[in-house]
Parts: sequence; structure tokens; C-alpha cells
Amino acid sequence: FLTDTTSRPWFGWQCIHGDMDGNGVINGNDIAGFAFALLSPASAGVASQCRADANNDGVLNDLDVPVFVNLVLTAP
Repeated sequence: FLTDTTSRPWFGWQCIHGDMDGNGVINGNDIAGFAFALLSPASAGVASQCRADANNDGVLNDLDVPVFVNLVLTAP
């Protein structure tokens, strides 16, 4: 259910993708949290996994890196 985009919101997978520290702002301060979640997803927890899943496909992997970088670079 966690990888199905229609059921993920029911299981708490609602977050701001890329906002690793949960402060509502995507910036350079989120990079360390993203790297940790990407390298150790099992230790990251559900909230961090959701935030690090930058491309919102339900999987935390290398495909999230370019999307995360774009989020950081284009954030207001």
C-alpha cells in the first residue's frame, strides 16, 4: 500500500517532498537529511522517507536525487 499513490495518503504519506527538516522550507539545510535518508532508508523513518521521496513514486532511490536537487535550487 505504501507504493500505491492512491493509498499512500491514508497511511501517513503526506509531506512536503524535499523538506527534510520539516520546517516548511526547502533549502540547503535539507541536504544532510536527504543524504542520510537516501543512504539509510530503514533508519530514516516514515516521515523522512516521505520527504526524501522527491519524485513521489513511493520508492526512495537514486531517481530522487535530481528531483531533490531541482527542489533545492528552485525553492523560493
